[in-house]
Amino acid sequence: MNYFVLTNDPDHGLLDNYRKIFRELNKRGIFVTTAVFCTLKDDGSALSRHCFKNETLCLADEAYKNFMLELRDLGHEIALHGYSQVSDTRDEFQKSIDIFHRVFKEYPKIYIEHGGHPKSHSLGMCKKENLKVEGSLPDSRYFVKDIIRDVFDLVWTCDYLLDGIYEPLSMADIFQLEDGILYFKRWRMTYIQKLATNLSQDLNTIVGYTHFGYRGYESRYAIKNFFRKNTRLEWWSEKNLHKTAALLAQILDEHHLKSLTLSDLLKTAKGSTV
Repeated sequence: MNYFVLTNDPDHGLLDNYRKIFRELNKRGIFVTTAVFCTLKDDGSALSRHCFKNETLCLADEAYKNFMLELRDLGHEIALHGYSQVSDTRDEFQKSIDIFHRVFKEYPKIYIEHGGHPKSHSLGMCKKENLKVEGSLPDSRYFVKDIIRDVFDLVWTCDYLLDGIYEPLSMADIFQLEDGILYFKRWRMTYIQKLATNLSQDLNTIVGYTHFGYRGYESRYAIKNFFRKNTRLEWWSEKNLHKTAALLAQILDEHHLKSLTLSDLLKTAKGSTV
């Protein structure tokens, strides 16, 4: 059996587009682990200009919150992306976990870190609580590593983005345990078709990464988008939603990939029945 997980970060996601995207995915039995912010802040930082109210949604929006509850009830998984889109203190990070529990009646199992990596982004685009910034420093007011270790089953940071790697991994190798935290690896969705052609009995697992509705990818990959139809899996253009979902379903069907959430993938890796 081959396995596929589709993960989505909430940056630049709007409700009308989400409804259309998930309608197409639900028709095809494709599950998503989609992350959420609890609130949005405007502190004048580059991060608050990158994601902002009315361009990105959060659990403070009642309609969006209710839609996330609907998705959870349909078998999708909700992950935590942080308290807000900008730097959050330790107290705010803990507050996000409490808010998540209040909304979903359970603690989050998956944490997907938001913000850039200091090796590839300016510090203004890196959240201070990121584990490669101040999140691992016990003396910082942004120290969160111990909370992450205690609360979450799976964690993603930019260190685990598989750019430039075009082979799937074994299920065991998707996960990496470091200092008591179990991380997972994922690829940008533009690589999905190439990865699928390299599936084998041992290399049988793909975790994809996208932002539903992030139109920045449309211009960034303009030439690729013209020549390579699978690049639409990066940005989910509203005018091509049916074709995009159909393309993904076709890839999964042709390569016998079973669609799972991250938590179900972890259960499968541990030998549990999904």
